[in-house]
Amino acid sequence: MDLKSEVKYWLIEERVGLISHDELIQRVDKKILELDEPPAYLVDISVQDSGLESELNLNLANIDEDQISKILERFLSLYKSKTISLTELGVHSYRLSCLIDPSNDSKSILNWIDDEILLVNQSIKERNESEKEIIKKLNQLVAL
Repeated sequence: MDLKSEVKYWLIEERVGLISHDELIQRVDKKILELDEPPAYLVDISVQDSGLESELNLNLANIDEDQISKILERFLSLYKSKTISLTELGVHSYRLSCLIDPSNDSKSILNWIDDEILLVNQSIKERNESEKEIIKKLNQLVAL
């Protein structure tokens, strides 16, 4: 993964709530120290310049299937290790769906996951069956 893609991935992680803003800044600062001539967008992120999105082209149309898949793999890993709850999985899924282009099929599945988890939390649907279906759908998205 090239530097720009790696940083974009970090920004997505931060946007969906997988890492804190402080953790994002720590990663960026560490990367700046590792490089002889860090690119301007790294410094912009470090000092919180609002122009960084245009530099990285971080917009809805530019979050590709590969990036979605990597984020979803992280969701699954965190959930299976019990680092995040089913409710948190729903929140992260919703936040990711908000970043994805509406024409992307992943968006509707992520919205379904969020809705399904809400129904489980309201005791309208049974947790075990819904959880199996949610994990199945996430695995399908990762495999795309």
